[in-house]
Amino acid sequence: MSYSHPLFSIIDAIVTNQTKAFTSHDIITILIKNHSDTWDNFVNQYTGNRRVQEQKAIQQIGCYLSRNANCLNLTKGEKIKPSSIIHKPQQTTKYTPNSN
Repeated sequence: MSYSHPLFSIIDAIVTNQTKAFTSHDIITILIKNHSDTWDNFVNQYTGNRRVQEQKAIQQIGCYLSRNANCLNLTKGEKIKPSSIIHKPQQTTKYTPNSN
C-alpha cells in the first residue's frame, strides 16, 4: 500500500508532538477525535462493512508506524494488550519518542 493518503501526514505530525510512550491505538484515538473527516475518508477507501473497514484502516496505521519507526524517530517497545481502547485491539506496540 502507498502511504500517500493525507492521513499519514497528520499521523507524522501527531507522532512528532508525542513526549511520552504511546501506542498506535493512542494515535488512532487522536485521529478519530480530532480529525474525524480525514479518518472517515481513510476508512471508507476499504471494502466491507464499517467494522471490517476500520479493522483494515487500523492495521494499515500500525504497519505504517512499524515500518517508519526510524524515520519518525521512534523506538519500538513491547507488544501490549490495551484494555480501555474504543476499537478493541487484540494487541498493539508501544512506541517511545527518541530524544533529539
